[in-house]
Amino acid sequence: QEVAKVLSTVYEVQLIYSFEKAGVLLDINDESTLIKQLNWEYYQQLKNPDSPSGVGSKIFAGMIPKLDNAFAALNSGVKKVIIGKAENLLELINGTSGTSIVNE
Repeated sequence: QEVAKVLSTVYEVQLIYSFEKAGVLLDINDESTLIKQLNWEYYQQLKNPDSPSGVGSKIFAGMIPKLDNAFAALNSGVKKVIIGKAENLLELINGTSGTSIVNE
């Protein structure tokens, strides 16, 4: 993410995190629970066990540092961050798979 942040001062940068999962999932064992788009507010609700919306603690603990880095990249000028499966790289680039992290 640090390279993407530096490059974003000169170029329009899209950062792709590729992992073994389809993207950010509500249930780590069920890829049908993919979150297609995740903004900061919803992310805070998902990771907070005391969230008034009742959706807290839905983000697997290992995903939290990755998502924190994704939002930090957006806040530093990266235009787009997508998280998804490495084998779907072309679809991730085209925005047709994975989870888009957005600043809204």
